[in-house]
Amino acid sequence: MIVSFASTIGATLAFLAARFLFRDSVAAKFDDSLKAIDEGVEREGSWYLFTLRLVPLFPFFMINLLMGLTKMKTLTFYLVSQIGMLAGTVVYVNAGIELGKIKSLAGILSPTLLGSFILLGLFPLLKPKENQKEPKATKRVCGRARSIIPAGESPALAR
Repeated sequence: MIVSFASTIGATLAFLAARFLFRDSVAAKFDDSLKAIDEGVEREGSWYLFTLRLVPLFPFFMINLLMGLTKMKTLTFYLVSQIGMLAGTVVYVNAGIELGKIKSLAGILSPTLLGSFILLGLFPLLKPKENQKEPKATKRVCGRARSIIPAGESPALAR
């Protein structure tokens, strides 16, 4: 349990270091892109971070640094990281315990071990539905032809 809190505190320190050392220079260079990312993080950032913590596809140090470049609140980062990393740790520890009990190849298909991995895979899919409405389409001129492009979407993506 102490390891869980220590790892989350370390992640938060890396998050803060990225924010205070690199955010301004990255914002100056990639202002438009960073604004779009900040808007996405404001809407869905907690859920993205939680999902990234459960699915070890990207190294955690990279997640810590990249999230530090956004406007996510430090407390939100800490709490979501703590919950996500603790849940992942519990599932992985349980899977490790079950793997240690295997006496034959048939033991790999034990219900407890399979349940651990299924639970880990289902966590990110349990996102609560939002009551937000989709942005209304607005008319903008795209090149020579008039087209309806959803608000907030780039004309290049709408082609």
